[in-house]
Amino acid sequence: VGDLTLLVDCYNANAAGVSAAVSTLAAIRTAGRKVAVLGTMLELGARSGAIHRETLERALDAEVDRFVLTGAFARAARQLSDARIHAVERVEELAERLPALVAPGDAVLFKASRGVRLERAIPALESSFGESGGCAFDESFGRGPDHSAGQVPDRSVGRALNVGALV
Repeated sequence: VGDLTLLVDCYNANAAGVSAAVSTLAAIRTAGRKVAVLGTMLELGARSGAIHRETLERALDAEVDRFVLTGAFARAARQLSDARIHAVERVEELAERLPALVAPGDAVLFKASRGVRLERAIPALESSFGESGGCAFDESFGRGPDHSAGQVPDRSVGRALNVGALV
């Protein structure tokens, strides 16, 4: 999207997957900052709060410049003090605030469970930074015969990495 590099994995999330995705973000080279946008990991049961807090604490050890957190991760962040954290309770609010939290040259990871629909914030980035190479938002993400072999549509031609294929 414009001069941003997006790493989009909004299909499935668990503690190991979030840790792997954040490690991938930390390892890439980028002209700007590394920004992790983390949304709720669903279906964790009674330990959900503790798992989100533990996962976030591990993520904060990574060489990531900014963490933009929503849902259960935002609630877990209330107990932590780290200047890299920007908590946004709802995904709708995230779409409004995210363009001001990233800059051209940044690499931005989106990681959450499918039910969160975290990718709803991407059009706000497209509006602020421009689309890349005719990129179109694909609402069929993760569904249908084109995706049965684990193939995910390229959301930003030449500028995105499907982190889900790595974790």
